[in-house]
Amino acid sequence: MDPTIVRDYLRYWQGVISAHSRRNPDDATLAEYAGGSALNRVVSAVNDNRHRGYYRRGTVRHQPTVVSATDTTATIQDCADISNWTVYSTRTGRAVPLGAAVPRRRSTYTLAHRDDHWVVMAAEDGDAC
Repeated sequence: MDPTIVRDYLRYWQGVISAHSRRNPDDATLAEYAGGSALNRVVSAVNDNRHRGYYRRGTVRHQPTVVSATDTTATIQDCADISNWTVYSTRTGRAVPLGAAVPRRRSTYTLAHRDDHWVVMAAEDGDAC
């Protein structure tokens, strides 16, 4: 397997985390490593949180596995642990409980090869892992 698939998938997540923590849906890393419905989903979430007075900060741990790959497309399954990716109130700066959110969820990501790197184009959430 091409090792750049997982590398660029993790760069996508760096962009997701940066966009949320800075409350900036136009984050440069996100724009470089996300496209299609995956980009729309993150931009919408950042804007929604910003509108509601929230932002996220912290880390996400990953267990990505490339389940298929060609020269132009790839699929990754990941068990992402968001238990250390906390929601904060912009008004108080305090953490906001996640309620019934699942801290570890298996998701499937579709990537496309663009120019010299991989771009996450779609994401589908699955069950807890």
